Amino acid sequence: MGKRTTPRRDPATPQTKARLKKGTLEKLITSGRISSTGPEIQAAEDIYRVWSSSTHGLGLAQSAPERVSRSFGTMDPSWLISARQDRYLPFMRTASNAEKNIVVAVVIEGHSARALDRAYRKRSGTCLEILLHGLRRYAVLAGWAKVA
Repeated sequence: MGKRTTPRRDPATPQTKARLKKGTLEKLITSGRISSTGPEIQAAEDIYRVWSSSTHGLGLAQSAPERVSRSFGTMDPSWLISARQDRYLPFMRTASNAEKNIVVAVVIEGHSARALDRAYRKRSGTCLEILLHGLRRYAVLAGWAKVA
């Protein structure tokens, strides 16, 4: 009988490993710092929906050669207009640059708070606290939470 070989595990690239890890918001839920149905998650979901709906179509895309009616698809849904004007824009106007950057980096781009601490050369946990403060402030502006 021949020597048995065990199959080797395929080493993943660093980008794949990063995608497979739990995100910052998931870690906050499992640690009990925020609730999975709490105002912080509502704020994160609202920010993501408004951001993705507002930036949809801004990327490069192949244009269709046929002519499309101008009246088709020009109106945003009412929830988007309301969310953008009543919650998202007031939050972005009043947030500090660091708060905006960290909230967008975690909620939209999926960066971890630890990576942001290293990138911004902040003390460990600082970006996480800024993220929580930003999400809670958004929830207060939206009326989902009371001022603590």
